[in-house]
Amino acid sequence: MLKNSLVSTFDFVKSGKKILALELKNLQQLHQCINHNFQKAGEILLNCSGKIITMGIGKSGYIARKLAATFSSTGNPSFFIHPTEASHGDLGMLSSGDIIVAFSKSGESHEIIVLISFIKHLDIPYICITENPSSTIAKSANVYISIHKTQEACALGAPTTSTTAALIIGDALAISLARAKNFNVKKFSFLHPGGLLGKKLLIRVHEIMRAKNDIPVVDWTCSVFHAIIEIAKKNFGTVVVLNNHKKILGVFTSKILISLSKLDLDFRNTNIKTVMTSTFKIIHPNILASKALEEMKYSNVKFLLVAINSYLLGIIQMRDILNIGLY
Repeated sequence: MLKNSLVSTFDFVKSGKKILALELKNLQQLHQCINHNFQKAGEILLNCSGKIITMGIGKSGYIARKLAATFSSTGNPSFFIHPTEASHGDLGMLSSGDIIVAFSKSGESHEIIVLISFIKHLDIPYICITENPSSTIAKSANVYISIHKTQEACALGAPTTSTTAALIIGDALAISLARAKNFNVKKFSFLHPGGLLGKKLLIRVHEIMRAKNDIPVVDWTCSVFHAIIEIAKKNFGTVVVLNNHKKILGVFTSKILISLSKLDLDFRNTNIKTVMTSTFKIIHPNILASKALEEMKYSNVKFLLVAINSYLLGIIQMRDILNIGLY
């Protein structure tokens, strides 16, 4: 037990559910914010030839930072500028063609208001996301998106529901912009090469499969003994059986071998076709490795044969995918 730990009778579960219900109730009204102003804001961003600059103070600043990251990761170069730092030299980071997206719950954030005349002088359009459409920042903006006043989850008024609402509207704006610009999987994965997301969107089956030459492959006329020899040579527990046309006929696994070892069989004179299984799964080499993993989990198998038109190219195992971190 932790030192000085307190035994509380407070019901955190009940409180948490009550707060969640309150926020969800308020957020259900957000669809009303997606209107002609939202359309205009999207069109302004669509015509941005520079960068998208986000700004905000306090909790709104954290939402602005997150939105800048979302814009950038979906193909629209963006960064956050702190309004206070902007008035002390960071305005020099702005250039022609840029667009500003300012977050302010009240629309009266002094640190942003003092920048308005300079932003206008630089002829940089700005979008305001606020709860107060009659505010100073909203009135001077090229367009404002008005988030209907929300009931904060905190009884003391700390920004909670309102920041969640601003985040959702920001996400809706960023993803709508990405869709308008046909930002696809290939472009998205290019911007995410280092993490799990990039791996899921980039790595395909043929890149990590065991090639045909590296796995046991036998003709359907061979014996079980010959198949066992191939298993030993390639140090691989699955043998692929091909027909006369070199197409996949079946598989013989170490699991089947264990079962056969309990029987009184002459492996040298037992044809592989009589003991192999014709139940197997095939996948195309260009399918994403993450999709192959999903297929294995769904079908409850540990490997898939990689082939085109039943011509074997290799095998991909679940452990091959897990080893590169796709889980």
